[in-house]
Amino acid sequence: MEIFSKLHKWFICAIVFLNGYQFILPVNYDDDSNKVYIHLPSWATSYEVVHGVHTADFLFIVYFFIFGFRQLKNITKFQKPLWFAYGLIALSLVGILSTFVNFEIFSDYFEAIKLIMLAYFFLFIYFWSNTLGAVFILRVFMIGLSISSIVNLYFTFSNPVRLLGAIPMLLGQNGPGGSAGFLMFLAAWLSVLSSNKIDKLLIIFFILINGFLLMISYSKLGVLMGVLGILSFIFIQFRGSIVKMVRKRLIPLVVFMSVFVFWLLASSSGEVIRDGAATIFDHKIGNDGSNAFDSGDKERLYYFFAVGEIFAINPLFGVGYNGFLTAIKSTDAHESGEMSEEESEVNSNPHNAFLYYISANGVLGLFIVTFLYSLFLVTFFQVFKPYGLSGLLTFFWLCVADTY
Repeated sequence: MEIFSKLHKWFICAIVFLNGYQFILPVNYDDDSNKVYIHLPSWATSYEVVHGVHTADFLFIVYFFIFGFRQLKNITKFQKPLWFAYGLIALSLVGILSTFVNFEIFSDYFEAIKLIMLAYFFLFIYFWSNTLGAVFILRVFMIGLSISSIVNLYFTFSNPVRLLGAIPMLLGQNGPGGSAGFLMFLAAWLSVLSSNKIDKLLIIFFILINGFLLMISYSKLGVLMGVLGILSFIFIQFRGSIVKMVRKRLIPLVVFMSVFVFWLLASSSGEVIRDGAATIFDHKIGNDGSNAFDSGDKERLYYFFAVGEIFAINPLFGVGYNGFLTAIKSTDAHESGEMSEEESEVNSNPHNAFLYYISANGVLGLFIVTFLYSLFLVTFFQVFKPYGLSGLLTFFWLCVADTY
């Protein structure tokens, strides 16, 4: 008798697909000064069923009550993921304590409790991967990512809100762009796990569509992570004997790159791409009238100073998840005028996971997040180590991308 019925399996597919689908979707855009308003249909955004619970989360909660209780023994028999789940649950309890001490609003408790749901979701993903196969789960997730990328590009080109050259800026510069960049590493991982031709086509499509999406996101960090992910995919192909590697991998790659560079330099279409790339470079790190470090990078740097001040005043319990806006406005770093302006009490954050939990939960938050990150590093090192130099390079680039 199979562990999963057909209905059960389709339920799992829907949860995994929606979790991928919600990552790279566009976001609504409002600009009162230019009277530009873009409000997307609910299916094209990360839709909230209730406060803080998106469609994929809601579906997992339903799954948990229908099927999950029967699987609790199965999901707790794997020791390695249990440690990660324990860390998430500990972070949740610290968040609840911090919220209680700071007397914050109800949504703060809800934010902390969601981490318990994330811990269970992580255990179920591990269990599904062991039962249905890691390739199957990863394939469904990447299909969701790819479709959400297409949806984002469709609405971006249908509703151009800002043009740089002839190309519109992505709807959702940092969120979807950052996700597309970091998740590019999945292409490398699926290429390791599967030799299926359909999966290879999915990987190439995923790299091409998200590579273009990253270009128009104008996100330096997203592009950096995307490039590292693509390099990981390329180097992970170069495993095996040197003769086989040169014959089957290196020579076709050199031929392809040579043809591409010739086309880029000689054709009119290539000229358009070169001009667009020059525009992107000037906008982000060139001399288009603003210096990159004096703008976005410097604003992000000042979050470290501001969170340091918050931590010095609230070292034990932090300021809670929704106390960041009030706390940061009283810091010298904010008063300097070098930081980004924070306006929303719910969405204000230091744009860094370590800084976020230090400010929200104090020293306990810092300790637990450091533990989770260390566990992440150890686990991925063990995964990539058997693949030699290409695996170690992939691990190194993954660490760089994740740390940023």
